[in-house]
Amino acid sequence: MLRKRTTPNLLAVLAMATVVANACTDATNPLAVAPSAPLAAKNKVAFTHPAGVLSQTLPQLAGAWGIALSSTGDVLTAFPSGNSIGGTSLSDPTTFRQVLPVDGWPLDIIVNAKGTLAYVSSGSTGNIDVIDVESNTKADTIPLAPNIDRLRLSKKESVIYATTLDGKLWAVALKGGKKVKAPIDLTDPWNNVNGASIAPSGTDLYASSSAGYIWRLDPEKLDVRASAQVPYVVQDIAVSPDGSALWAAAENGAVLKLDPMTLAVIATIPVGYGYGGPFGLAISPDGARVYAAASQSGTIYIISEPTPGTFDVSSIFVGGDPRRIAFSADGSTAVVSNYYTGVHIIQ
Repeated sequence: MLRKRTTPNLLAVLAMATVVANACTDATNPLAVAPSAPLAAKNKVAFTHPAGVLSQTLPQLAGAWGIALSSTGDVLTAFPSGNSIGGTSLSDPTTFRQVLPVDGWPLDIIVNAKGTLAYVSSGSTGNIDVIDVESNTKADTIPLAPNIDRLRLSKKESVIYATTLDGKLWAVALKGGKKVKAPIDLTDPWNNVNGASIAPSGTDLYASSSAGYIWRLDPEKLDVRASAQVPYVVQDIAVSPDGSALWAAAENGAVLKLDPMTLAVIATIPVGYGYGGPFGLAISPDGARVYAAASQSGTIYIISEPTPGTFDVSSIFVGGDPRRIAFSADGSTAVVSNYYTGVHIIQ
């Protein structure tokens, strides 16, 4: 069910931003295995975004929290309550991967650019499991620290970063003996660090806390380059593909657009009501759509910016508890994990 609404004018630093609800009118794309980014470039396949149509829901994947979509079309899901991972494939979403046990309470799963390796965080044991995607086996385990939440790979995939629910950010070199860098305490141990993103250039690392903090760091030294505090419960963050903006999901009712260098708020787009606001957030590879999943209102919001400072917002009501979002490599398909009802495929 596609729901439209018009949000009030809001904003921000230099100009007012008008938020008007409109559904995306792009043509619908069929389900297909997305090419990898290098393959897309070689075949001159332009990056795109979904038309914003809920194609199907896979209830067999209920319990999913973390979600990843590989460059070869594998949908990978993390089931924290089941201490396992599973998934399917965009080429055949009626066939499901065999459930694989992993370390306890896996909250996040990410995949490398080639789609060959997945990394799964463990909230209870403090390990990162390395999964061979093709064989669906555990290839390695990286011991780290308890309370791991989000994972991110560096641009060259030589380092994996991990945020924790006790205020820390860790970095582990994936080559040369998996050397663990001493963590940085970004906030008090009773506050979490639950969002992370890498700039497309690879020269900046971002982290966020639901206590309202956002940081820009040196990805090699983990030194803080800039920080900000906003009056919002910040969850997921993501940098636009061109590096021009940092976007943040605010669970108490907004999506924020920030300057990626100063972290000043450029625009505030109100979505959801109170704590029915966004939790998960991701940006389509062409940078034209920001998707936000509001877990407590069961809604997926789709945001575009047709002209600077003007935002169109549409929404898809899915019910349940939508959490994380991932896009195919070409951007034509989005997948959304829903803890209660499975995985949603949006085209």
